[in-house]
Amino acid sequence: MISHDRACELIGRLGAKASDPNKLPPGIAGLVPQDIAAALAGSDRASYLMALKKFALDDSRDNELKRLLWSMAVDLATRLHWYRNDKGPHLKGKLQAMVNLALAEQTQPWHCPHCRGAGIHQNQQLCKRCRGSGRAYLQHHERAQIIGIDRRRWHESWRHRYQHIYAMIEGLPTDAVEGLRRGLS
Repeated sequence: MISHDRACELIGRLGAKASDPNKLPPGIAGLVPQDIAAALAGSDRASYLMALKKFALDDSRDNELKRLLWSMAVDLATRLHWYRNDKGPHLKGKLQAMVNLALAEQTQPWHCPHCRGAGIHQNQQLCKRCRGSGRAYLQHHERAQIIGIDRRRWHESWRHRYQHIYAMIEGLPTDAVEGLRRGLS
């Protein structure tokens, strides 16, 4: 069975931005992009689109992906009874904002503003904001502001909702990668 990293690399070869999708890495003799796509056929549509967005940098199907994620978020909100406390357009707008933010956090490289993505400062010390990763992770108050919720309400009821949506979206590319690994074994 191919490794997780190799599967991610193969999915990346499917994107329109791939340098030459027909040139596959060594060790995958005789495999063409159509084989990769066929192996992914068993994945659900949201997992497939999320994997393309994350690994192939393919944003050509963003509208479809966002519609699927929105539908999944509404199902999650219904299952977890979020509609009891928040009704109508208020909740729907916040759900959409949370889906968009979680999608962006997982697919866009947000460079740390303190070290400009280097992970270290000029004095060769690890950046305290990103802990040397070079990537800036949003803090809770920043997420609340982006979604349009005050800090108190964020901590009372919205932070855990965002964490549910983030986790739901976070698992999608892994599902596609594992499907590819099974399909190619």
